[in-house]
Amino acid sequence: MPDFEADVLERVATDILVASGAADGRAREVARSLVLSNRMGHDSHGIMLLAYYMQLKNDGQLNLSGEWSIVKESEATALIDGNWVSGQIVAREAMGVAIDKSRQVGTASVGVYNLSHIGRVGEYTEWAASQGFVAIATFAGNAEKGNGVVAPYGGAKGLWSTNPIALAIPRPGVPFSFDFATSAIARGKASLAQKKGEQIPENTGLDKDGFPTRDPEKVLDGGALLPFGGHKGYGLSFAIEILAGFLIGAASPDAPEGDSAPGMFIIVIDPDRFRTPASFQNALDGLYEYVRSCPPAEGFQEVLVPGDPEHRRLMSSDSSTISIPDEVQADMDQIGHNLGIELIWE
Repeated sequence: MPDFEADVLERVATDILVASGAADGRAREVARSLVLSNRMGHDSHGIMLLAYYMQLKNDGQLNLSGEWSIVKESEATALIDGNWVSGQIVAREAMGVAIDKSRQVGTASVGVYNLSHIGRVGEYTEWAASQGFVAIATFAGNAEKGNGVVAPYGGAKGLWSTNPIALAIPRPGVPFSFDFATSAIARGKASLAQKKGEQIPENTGLDKDGFPTRDPEKVLDGGALLPFGGHKGYGLSFAIEILAGFLIGAASPDAPEGDSAPGMFIIVIDPDRFRTPASFQNALDGLYEYVRSCPPAEGFQEVLVPGDPEHRRLMSSDSSTISIPDEVQADMDQIGHNLGIELIWE
């Protein structure tokens, strides 16, 4: 796999998005978001998604030049029509709305429908935490018109999306942060494994006939991913489908064509409403020390806190150099060719 500097990949992604109709500022923001995922070690949410975004654009589920709008709001809530604008742009704006309302009333919630792919959900909760707020965000891809990618517990067919959830809590320097799909692995990780010619872990996927498989191609070709943790992950995934889909009117498996769409549900909390910032952080210091003091089990060097792996990766010198599969680079070059531009990979 060839290695590229992060700024090169950002420029390549920006060039593709601008040529596809995005304004320069928006294109740079989406490109920055994608490459940030690569830098943090989440290649499944990185530049390889551009090929998927071109498909979404062709399907009318990515509007590179449109505008989002608030259609209903109160002091503590807002409902946003994303109008299929680039998901990274709308998700950041929606989190900003929730932060502003939380600053005024303490706790706020925001729902977004007609939402295109937003990338790594944790990016937005971590941004809120960097401003001193606790944030929870969920994303539901809806029932996909019978073409879902995650099977319910005990089921043999995919019904809905990987329904990720992210939560971040403010801490000086590095926030407490977790961000994970409620499927055993993210769909993007299966796609990445397919491009690399690798297998997926055991007990994570089914083929189109409902039999267990480690072949990502069989999972992606009419198969399904399994929920993580059996019935527990399934229950959480179901709840997210309701919150980020049905509660805000974003999803319905029997909706007319075009009426069912991905959605996002956000909750933001101002922790200062519960205790002073100093006392809260002092308490967290004690908790962190307590957890890190736990003796590591066999095969582990230390006990980590959620958010540690990504932060360490981002802070390492290796994060500025990113390896991408040859097939991903070929996909990008083909997109550039289709758009009539030549991509510069240096």
